[in-house]
Amino acid sequence: MNKIVVKFGGSNLKSKSDIDKIIRVIKSYNEPLVIVVSAFYGVTDKLNTLLKSTGNNNAIINEIFEPYYTVLDIENRKQELVNLVNNLNNTPNSVSIKNNILSFGERLSSYLLNQITSVHLKQAEFQLIAIHFFGVIVI
Repeated sequence: MNKIVVKFGGSNLKSKSDIDKIIRVIKSYNEPLVIVVSAFYGVTDKLNTLLKSTGNNNAIINEIFEPYYTVLDIENRKQELVNLVNNLNNTPNSVSIKNNILSFGERLSSYLLNQITSVHLKQAEFQLIAIHFFGVIVI
């Protein structure tokens, strides 16, 4: 069965109204979809800043989550990022941990969109994928 790939980049992911538009776009298709999402606008830059920062990272982590909170309460995912940063502090040369931190925005967007679309759509209508320049993450 053929599927249509629809990608939503960070410039399309800034606020609740953008998510509402994305839901409308998804609903407009009658074919099975593969949905690809980026991190919310500006989040990857903040994740890069987080990788380079030393000391207390709470302010940066809060900034990373701020745009997502406008759409859905995702407090439960914050500890995952905190744990990654702590692991990186213990093993600062770990490429795997750095990649996990840099791809966190895409994974967070996928999680958020999955939570929202589960209310509006049947899961069988689409497959959600996050792409980061280090690889593909199938959700």
